[in-house]
Amino acid sequence: MLPDTTQPLAMPTHLRTPCPRAGGLQVTPSQSFHILTAVRTPRARGSPAPIVPAPCFPPPQTLRDFPTPSDGVCTSLKGQDCVCPSPPVPRFFSGSHTVQRMYGCDLLEDGSIRGFDQYGYEGTDFLALDEDMLTYTAADAAAQITKRKWEEDGTVAERRKYYLENTCIEWLRKYVSYGKDVLERRERPEVRVSGMEANKILTLSCRAHGFYPRPISISWLKDGVVQEQETKRGSTVPNSDGTYHAWVTIDVLPGDRDKYQCRVEHASLPQPGLFSWEPQSNLIPIVAGVAVAVVAVITALAGFAVWKSKQGNVPGDGGSNSLTTGTK
Repeated sequence: MLPDTTQPLAMPTHLRTPCPRAGGLQVTPSQSFHILTAVRTPRARGSPAPIVPAPCFPPPQTLRDFPTPSDGVCTSLKGQDCVCPSPPVPRFFSGSHTVQRMYGCDLLEDGSIRGFDQYGYEGTDFLALDEDMLTYTAADAAAQITKRKWEEDGTVAERRKYYLENTCIEWLRKYVSYGKDVLERRERPEVRVSGMEANKILTLSCRAHGFYPRPISISWLKDGVVQEQETKRGSTVPNSDGTYHAWVTIDVLPGDRDKYQCRVEHASLPQPGLFSWEPQSNLIPIVAGVAVAVVAVITALAGFAVWKSKQGNVPGDGGSNSLTTGTK
């Protein structure tokens, strides 16, 4: 399925400029999203039905130009002919309709490249480019009509593949070089493992904080074997400083806790990290209690010593050691 149209696409709007046609329809590209909205306008009775405008595919060397209409034939600003395939949506309609298009290219870490070119109509899949077969895959019977007409031209898929695997990749490499410092930034994740027992079930939690870039793999191992189905995952979400955090949990038997480890793989780590839960020792509360008791005893003895010394300094009351003088 095509993504929600509320999400911005990467390619500039002018590269997705539609090819206007006469016939009572107004087609307007969004400034931020590739959404072509066909609006039916009033026409005189008996006039021919409007034709839905089709996206325009200029030759690769003129992709930066805006196509312009000329007697129903699209031409670029340089006068180069551009291919205007048949309408990518059904001709019979009324009211407003939405055509979506999403295309782009990926440059993978291993140096391989791939591209995609997809159309949607009314929020559902319509046509998708098959780069290997140099054709478009139709999602339904209505799309088959457009697919056949595009294939009659014989160059639509070939032109799109050329653009995706050459021009698009060239731009991508250039923009990656502009943001090299940011893109190559590496922040190691801070990993914390904790556990909480309830109803004879121990829930182990593994959290990674402050890592960058976003891709990360966190998994639970039992005796070295990944426990994918038993693992519950949270979303990888951003922090205020541009780093990310993520977490995974797993429910285990308390007696098996020593069999489990959390494995974290990230671009900032030379090799995957393994982390285990180390619960606090039961001696800690005991030692703390003994320390408090010792302090209390020392305080009491010190207080008693101070009190005793004050009692020894009280003046005599006329006892046997006192001297008295007087006359009868």
